This record gives sequence, structure tokens and C-alpha cells, in this order.
Amino acid sequence: MLISKYLARKKTSIQRIEELLIFMTWTVLCLFGIVGATNHLKSEQNLFELFFTAIQNPRNQVHYGIPLMIVMALIMFIKPTAHEIYILINNKSLEKFVWLYSFKIALFFLCGSVTSLLIFYALIQDNHYVVKQSTVIFSLILLLLYFLSMFTLILLLNFLTVIFNKLVGLMFGFILLFFENFLFTNLHATLFFSRGLWIDPKSYNSLLIFNLLIFPVYLYCIYHSNKLLLRIGINL
Repeated sequence: MLISKYLARKKTSIQRIEELLIFMTWTVLCLFGIVGATNHLKSEQNLFELFFTAIQNPRNQVHYGIPLMIVMALIMFIKPTAHEIYILINNKSLEKFVWLYSFKIALFFLCGSVTSLLIFYALIQDNHYVVKQSTVIFSLILLLLYFLSMFTLILLLNFLTVIFNKLVGLMFGFILLFFENFLFTNLHATLFFSRGLWIDPKSYNSLLIFNLLIFPVYLYCIYHSNKLLLRIGINL
């Protein structure tokens, strides 16, 4: 609760305006993706299928979604000053601060994505797009994977920002994207991004449960590795 109040106080009016602009930009980007996906789906289609075809399309994510998310997330993250880091360390709250901040940013992007779907549904009013109850649970799992992927990526970026700076976080994000895209192009598999941020239509059914189980492992590794990295970075 104290960390939440601290985050609220730390934001300036300009930063709140930046967040609003980022939210609008992300929502419009997802909306364009959904509209573009209508050209690939024919006959009566599930609204959720249309949504995930747009936001988890590998090409869209590699060229637009993930690069913009990396930049926007780093803009939104307010790095604590050296004095604030010292206070957070003394209160044993630095890791909790980064985790909570990352969670809020990931939730921010998720809300923008869902808002784009609601806007599309409200404006189009097309009977070809319906909500099929048989796919609701499956769609919620895909949405959870999408959120977990965003949260894990943003968490890594924010920890690197705290330990070093935003430039290091930015470089790491784009190097990771380049590496993952190289693996996907050549081996049709990745270590991270294809677990939720983008989905390979040929394999996501068979890997769905595995992807759900792998994120606790990722987060566990991040938690313990960052405890060590924070000690190293703070002592530099």
C-alpha cells in the first residue's frame, strides 16, 4: 500500500499526460491490427479469434507491437533516484517496488488491448463477428499468456533500468527481440516471445499447457537472479 501511494505521488502532471497519450496510441495500434485482421478471416468468425489473430500475430508484434511496447514501457517507468533506492533497500522494498510497478504497466497495456476490441465491437456492429461461448475459456488462457509475457518482459526491462539505466534496458529489449526473431525465422521456435506475445498458429494448441507452466519458472529465475544483480549493481 505504501509503495502504491509512493508511485501515485511520484507522477507529475506531464507524466500523467504521457501515460494517457501512450494508452491512446497503444489502443489505436491494436484497433488497426484488429481491422487489418478482418481481411484474413472470412465467413462467420469468433470475435475472440479475430482479437488474438491481431494482437498475437508474429509479424505485427516483431515490426510494431513489441518495439513500441519496449519504448513505451521504459517511458512510463519512473526510475527511483539514488536516495529513493537507498530508502527502498533499507525498507527491503526495492524488489517489491519494481514488481508492482511492472505489473501496473503490463496491466496498462492489457487494458489498452481489450479497449481496442470493445471499440471495434461497438463501432462495427457486424453480425459476422460473434462471441462463441465454447472458446471463452481458451481465449482467457490466451489472454493470460499475453499478459504474463508482457509482465515478464517489462519486469526485465525495469530491473535493468534500476541496476543500470534505461538505455541498457532499451538495448536489451531490442537485442532480445532480434535474437527471438532470428530463432523464429530459422527454427520456427523461440525461448520467450512465442509463449504469449506472439503465437504460432501451427503449434499453439499443443504448447498451451507448457506455456502456462513455463512462466512461473521464468519469474522464479528472474526473482533470484535479480536479487544477485541488484546487489552487484548497487555496489558498483
